Amino acid sequence: MVLVLWIIQTTLRVISLWYANSSLFNNKSSQLKMNALNLIFSFLIIGAILVSSPSAGSPIVDQQASCSQNGNTYKQLPGTGCRKFTQGTVLHPPQVHSCPYGTMFDVKTCVCNWPRNTVCHV
Repeated sequence: MVLVLWIIQTTLRVISLWYANSSLFNNKSSQLKMNALNLIFSFLIIGAILVSSPSAGSPIVDQQASCSQNGNTYKQLPGTGCRKFTQGTVLHPPQVHSCPYGTMFDVKTCVCNWPRNTVCHV
């Protein structure tokens, strides 16, 4: 999205420079309109960059934070420090389970494991 807005803004700048140097573009109101469009697209690009970049406080959720074993799909539950996970199948909706005290759910092995052996994705 940012790239599309940048291309549109750059195209507008090229057109405005071409018109500014041509004799067809002597109207001041047309120049003001072109400058206003450039300004609007600048704000749109800045807004798109701010919206698309993750903030420092938001967790980055890894879509690979799941594993499958024996027809079950296990996923680390976001916001629990990997101490909770869901287990579901094709026929049954996911159910939330907790790991025993001091362990975390490990998607590499599909079981609760010691934290030093586990990478928490969510």
